[in-house]
Amino acid sequence: MLSAVHFARSMRLKMVICAKAVVAKENANARQTGGGKPLPVPDDTTLAIIQDMKGTPAFSGIPGSSASESAIEFLSFKITIL
Repeated sequence: MLSAVHFARSMRLKMVICAKAVVAKENANARQTGGGKPLPVPDDTTLAIIQDMKGTPAFSGIPGSSASESAIEFLSFKITIL
């Protein structure tokens, strides 16, 4: 049987994952020509999670990480092996 704390943590994790998916879908939609079709407005809980975690690296990634030397070295190493 799950404890109440474990259940609450797992529910919060599921809600954060859902909020990240909503933001990713909005970003993908915005990259389309003309901004894409309007998306439905997320529920209040999802909006609160997005506002709470918007600037955190766990939610939106580490800024500039794809342009770092280690990422470039890794990609070039991977390409040379293939």
